[in-house]
Amino acid sequence: MNEITDEIENESHAQTKKPQTTPSDMLSILAGRQDMYTKAVAAAKSIGDASKSRRLERQLKVHNSIFN
Repeated sequence: MNEITDEIENESHAQTKKPQTTPSDMLSILAGRQDMYTKAVAAAKSIGDASKSRRLERQLKVHNSIFN
């Protein structure tokens, strides 16, 4: 019985471990998101979706504040 519970505990610990991200990885992820939001704002404006463009602009503003 202990063997089974040990295996279950080992599996649960293995599943909960997250990969380590470095600060440079995090910055590249955020830069990619910033680029994505910039493109999404332009696309929303081009189709005339004002509410979507405002929401995306607010999120883009948050991302820009991280870099400044």
